[in-house]
Amino acid sequence: MDFSMDNTDLQKAFRREVREWLSAHVPRIEGDRDSEENYQLLRALGRQLGARGWLYPTAPVDYGGSGMSGDSAVVIAQELDRYDLGLPPFPDGGGALAGQCIAVWGNDEQRHRILPRIIRGDAVTWQLATSPEGGSNFASASTTARQDGNDFILNGVNTWVQGSRQAEYLWTIARTGPEEDRYRNLSWFMIPGHLPGIRAVPMEILQAGGPKNTVYLEDVRVSADDLIGGLNNGWQVAQTFLALKHGMSGRSEARGRVR
Repeated sequence: MDFSMDNTDLQKAFRREVREWLSAHVPRIEGDRDSEENYQLLRALGRQLGARGWLYPTAPVDYGGSGMSGDSAVVIAQELDRYDLGLPPFPDGGGALAGQCIAVWGNDEQRHRILPRIIRGDAVTWQLATSPEGGSNFASASTTARQDGNDFILNGVNTWVQGSRQAEYLWTIARTGPEEDRYRNLSWFMIPGHLPGIRAVPMEILQAGGPKNTVYLEDVRVSADDLIGGLNNGWQVAQTFLALKHGMSGRSEARGRVR
């Protein structure tokens, strides 16, 4: 069986196109890949891929993707893998999962405001989903979000947050109802990363997957416009998140298939 998926002249031509384009555009990376210079080179490559609709190839054209088939997306991922790069080629711990959750649960305004920035490579997303007390158990989320008019005031601590540079977005779950209302007291937020009260402290550990941080949210005022999926509907959004996460893990060898 031919596992290359290049079974037609069109598929073979697309692989040649991708290979030639990458040969002309992938920057030379020397030394520490996480250095500021190399990080910026990879961010620039991500934007170039995004401009072609190749960064998240299966994403709809309306949001900056190409609407490609999964097989075509795998071709791009395989060719990037020749350079030891993935999709995206820069560290982004939450863009794919957050983006797909917003595609499912976000309203029209949120989808058109947030998704193009992710899909075109203009925004990196940190995933804040692990608390010191509850781990990755969403039902035990310790971050709180108190409603104040048209805003929410968020406070909490999240650990094992992947990333070495400040992100444009933070994707997090928070408790928005009484603690005893388990599963009916959670909400998801896509927090702009520049807001006052966000503090990231590097974790002094050696861990696969790059640098990790502890992220503190200290009276961070977030607009209700950044509440994804509705108030206290976070448990339903979490089920989508987990299904996507497990699906991505199950197809890790076909890098880029779900993007």
